[in-house]
Amino acid sequence: MGECSRNEMCSGQVRAKLEKWIAAQKAVVLTQPDIEEIIKTLVKEKFIDDARFAGAYVRDRYKFYGWGPRKAEFQMKAMGIPVEIIKDAIETESGLAAETLKKIVAAKSAEVKRRSERTASHKNDDDTADESSSYKAQQQARAKIIKFALSRGFDYGEIMKAIKE
Repeated sequence: MGECSRNEMCSGQVRAKLEKWIAAQKAVVLTQPDIEEIIKTLVKEKFIDDARFAGAYVRDRYKFYGWGPRKAEFQMKAMGIPVEIIKDAIETESGLAAETLKKIVAAKSAEVKRRSERTASHKNDDDTADESSSYKAQQQARAKIIKFALSRGFDYGEIMKAIKE
């Protein structure tokens, strides 16, 4: 209970900790039914609440790590959180996800622009950039931004909307 009162944890994390603890013990102190009973008690006493955990997890990952909904969803599924709870948490924080996407697209755009300017300033050719090379450079920059946002767990359609804004 002490661990659950200090940190927000989901039932899957508590189960994993207890199973790890059992494996470390030489003498079997707890059995699998004991683990389930402990988890039921913690849920009943509101020390564990998967819905509360999912909401906090999604908010933290959006705000502090720049994650998108897909990445948060995959991670929570791996923790054993039910799909319905995950979907509710993601839907509840959809505004924050859009805000996060705008921030990371803007930051990545600025980074790509700085790098391309730095690269262009180091080139010592006297030729002026023709229209096709400029278009190609823009498409490459756009592809980098899209790839980055996809790797963070955002949907392609949402990324394209954010880039156009």
